Amino acid sequence: MVYLDGDNDLENEAINNFLLMSEVGSTYDVNIIVQFDRNPSFNNDYDDWNSTKRYYINKGMIPDNSNALMDLGELNMGDPQTLIDFSNWAIQNYPARKYFLILWDHGSGWDGVCYDGTSNDDYLDINELGVSFKEITNNGVNKLEVIGFDACVMQMLEVSYELRNYGNFMLASEALQLGGWIYNSTFSSLTKNPRMSTINLGIEFINDFIVENICGYLNTLSLINLEHIDNLKNSVNNLAEKLVNEDYIEEIILTNEIVEEYQYLEYRFSIDLYDFASLLKNYIENTEIKNSAQIVMNEIERVVEYEKHGSDYLNSYGISIYLPIDEYNYDYSESSFAKDNFWNEFIIWYLNDGNFPPNKPNTPVGPTKGEIGKEYTYKTLTTDPEGDRIFYSWRWKELTYKSTDYYDSGDVCSISFRWDEEGTYEITVSAIDERGAQSLSSDPLSVTMPKSIVKNKLFQRIYENFLFLPFLLI
Repeated sequence: MVYLDGDNDLENEAINNFLLMSEVGSTYDVNIIVQFDRNPSFNNDYDDWNSTKRYYINKGMIPDNSNALMDLGELNMGDPQTLIDFSNWAIQNYPARKYFLILWDHGSGWDGVCYDGTSNDDYLDINELGVSFKEITNNGVNKLEVIGFDACVMQMLEVSYELRNYGNFMLASEALQLGGWIYNSTFSSLTKNPRMSTINLGIEFINDFIVENICGYLNTLSLINLEHIDNLKNSVNNLAEKLVNEDYIEEIILTNEIVEEYQYLEYRFSIDLYDFASLLKNYIENTEIKNSAQIVMNEIERVVEYEKHGSDYLNSYGISIYLPIDEYNYDYSESSFAKDNFWNEFIIWYLNDGNFPPNKPNTPVGPTKGEIGKEYTYKTLTTDPEGDRIFYSWRWKELTYKSTDYYDSGDVCSISFRWDEEGTYEITVSAIDERGAQSLSSDPLSVTMPKSIVKNKLFQRIYENFLFLPFLLI
């Protein structure tokens, strides 16, 4: 099952990959089912349609109107329900012993995959991926055999952790992918030997992609076993807890500077987890950290069934993890892996030079309705893990911020605002300690400012005493 999202600047490549699949086509033992969404801007061939169509791929088929099983109109491939509907339809109409679902498009690791250009680049974020696969597999009761991402930087621990209960294996790349998988070669092997093991099929995909792709030296690809992801997550959690030690911050900085890294949109996105653990063992003279790093390496060897990398990624071992070199993306904290693992806290501590930021402030407390031009008071509080003093940065309307003086950790912060225009606003607040570490933003408080309720002082007095009739309100 191939979820072929060509509704963006990859439309040409999507067509080419469709044609590679059709060089082989389906057989009695192997069904190749594609949902293909195109874009109006990048390719005019094959009837120049730009909706979403489903195909049963036969040998020699082209992606035109006449060969489609159905035209669904324009669908948003970044909508979880679109993925759920396609997968359930394919499973129901083309039952098999094993199901391999491939998501094809741009990828951005833990952030998501499948960007739909016609729908303002909406995409499947990591939480939506989890929701989708939970529904497709009936909460993991009917696991997929393989979940594949023919997309960039998707072979991350954070992604596999999100999907660990919904598939047996996952095939993806740690690095940017230049060119799609070599479907004609791999599908030819599969149709000749449809009972090959899943691991052997993964090996075929990987070898074909790295060896036959003219840009293979710039790529990685690995097959991982999702059964062992929880154990790997636990070992990473243990290592992260050990690394929060100011005595070794310089060694961690050195390790992070030379570790195998993967770029996305010209900035460091992720690192190879095995290489990171191996370097820590070499540079940090601490027995507990060395042992924890070795356990991570051992677990990766259990997780990664097979991997291959080009000459540009010689220190790749099959699975990556988020570790920015400078700026932290706070969206990361919303992933399941970040919530369930101390790795997130380690990243924030590390990026703040060995200093934990204040805890996330409480949701602001104060009036949720009011009048334009009148001041209202709001309060919050938080604590700092090291007891540092805190100042608060309040955001009370778009691009408008107000900072406070320093407060002691745990003291209530109080501040007043007024609004000059009607509307609904969200008040959020973050805390910054005296060493510059910033917390996550609080959950928002929604505040509504209607038009001025009364027009003169007489009406104001009457209204305040609740004596006037409601029809005078405007």
